[in-house]
Amino acid sequence: MNESVQEKQSKELEDILIDIRKDVEEASLLAAEVSDKFSVISKEIQGLSKVFTKAFKDQRAGQIVKIAGFAVNLLGKGVSLVKEEYELMKLLPKKQALAANKKTIIFHHLNSLESKLPRFKKLLSEEANRDFSKIFRKEFEEIHGKDCCSAFEMYTFSLYLYDVCFFMTKEFEAWENSKHNSDLPKPLKHNSLSKIIDEVLAPSGLKDLFKDGKKTGSMYLFSKYDGLLGSIFVNVHANAVLPKEKEKLRIWDQANFIALTSILNQVNSFYEDDDQNPNINWISRNVFFKEIKNILKMKSAFIEYSKYIFFGVGLLSLVITQSLVFSLILSLFVTPFIFGMDKMLSYLNRERTFFQVKSLSETIFGFILQIASLGTLWYAKKQYMKKEDNYRQYFLTLGQRITL
Repeated sequence: MNESVQEKQSKELEDILIDIRKDVEEASLLAAEVSDKFSVISKEIQGLSKVFTKAFKDQRAGQIVKIAGFAVNLLGKGVSLVKEEYELMKLLPKKQALAANKKTIIFHHLNSLESKLPRFKKLLSEEANRDFSKIFRKEFEEIHGKDCCSAFEMYTFSLYLYDVCFFMTKEFEAWENSKHNSDLPKPLKHNSLSKIIDEVLAPSGLKDLFKDGKKTGSMYLFSKYDGLLGSIFVNVHANAVLPKEKEKLRIWDQANFIALTSILNQVNSFYEDDDQNPNINWISRNVFFKEIKNILKMKSAFIEYSKYIFFGVGLLSLVITQSLVFSLILSLFVTPFIFGMDKMLSYLNRERTFFQVKSLSETIFGFILQIASLGTLWYAKKQYMKKEDNYRQYFLTLGQRITL
């Protein structure tokens, strides 16, 4: 009887875990003792442990990964406060001893994973390209769903583990060269997911994945794992880098906001075109889609400010003139003037050096603008800055929230 994809993968997973179980746990434990860069990795590993316990019904597999992750996190916490050069220099001999002791075995596991990845990728590709246009989704799920998910989870785990080992080897090399760490960023799951999307699940882009009512294993996986769509948003935001001269632009004008809005609209259009299709309407339930849709509701500073300033100016002029029509007309002209003048004052304030003092005329003019708007200018600015802060904070932590 032929082995299923899942059975083949389970054996491969067992081989990998038997080989690297002890070494990853021990190396991670020791590395976290001297480098806080490994504490974030532990959270990623722990998150994956739950997935594999469920996917392969192998408690030992999940526990092995969880133990390794816990070991990294436990001692990583104790290092987070060690920032001064003197303290780092005291740790360097320990780092170098660890590198000398563990580099060879981690290199071995790196090469082992590298040789296995093409096979795992091929298995996932076969499942991802499986077409179910002629059968119902429920039937596909019953026949192929388990294998499809197993292939995806296996390749994701292996790819991420490969990135961890590669990161370790570079850290070891840096320590041996008397550097405190390498320049490599910590490996995170969303980067592995993005690579899988680009190379396997949607190599021609999301638009091609959704076109002409296609129904494939890739589409099925996107509906099962919220993190896939979430990782797209993370990388769109990260890759839309601003030139230095444009870093001071408001969020609404920045490249990452514009790029995110574009991809959100594209995904939203897929859903709106066929919102009754069970292969499409998962989009509306995707947690990251809902969160980002909400956080991108922010409009331009002019629009956000104007609705408050218009009210303040209108109310003040109505009290003075007792004419509703005149107050509305006046508000239409005065609102953009107040916004423009405040923008000019903000520009002057940003360009002022540390040693320059704000002029009295600027202070008085700013006070007049606040009076003319009945304080709504201040309130509008406060509300808009709050939205910008929420935007920054959301994307600051989003990558660490991406899971399977």
